[in-house]
Amino acid sequence: MKSTIKIFLRFRYILLLITTSFLFFSLSILPKNFDAIFSLSKRLSFAEYMKFIIALYKGSLTDAYLHSTVILIIISVLIGIVVSLITFKVIANSRLMGNISKSGAAGTFVGMLVPVCAPCGIGLLSLIGIGGVIAYLPYQGTELGILAILLLLYSIYSLSKSINGCASCRIELK
Repeated sequence: MKSTIKIFLRFRYILLLITTSFLFFSLSILPKNFDAIFSLSKRLSFAEYMKFIIALYKGSLTDAYLHSTVILIIISVLIGIVVSLITFKVIANSRLMGNISKSGAAGTFVGMLVPVCAPCGIGLLSLIGIGGVIAYLPYQGTELGILAILLLLYSIYSLSKSINGCASCRIELK
């Protein structure tokens, strides 16, 4: 874990974590408003447009159930951490170890499948036409969000463990 903490003391990895988390979060809540976003971009001034975008974020956060919002934020941050650690590992080793990238990819994929809100959220399942199926799950898709969190946590643990045991990564951290 010491190596992982040292990685996130570097500005570029913190920036990558924040950027990736924000992009995933944005792509999870904004697609249902893309028509309005694009049509108003031509009609509003820049200041009005920014107020509109901020209002969309606020509305999306307050509109969804609290547990859905918390799960989305956790998944977004965990995806940011995984992407940052994988980027560090790729740079340090010039290649990924197969078993580590599989759990990160699985967690990221499940996280992208899960919409913020079962009735109105946009996840990959909704985009391919089967998002409504989530409403029939016992907890309306919350279980998929928890599964994504667990897979991402395992991926972070595996990546951290591999970075600590890797000669190339240790050299990079000194």
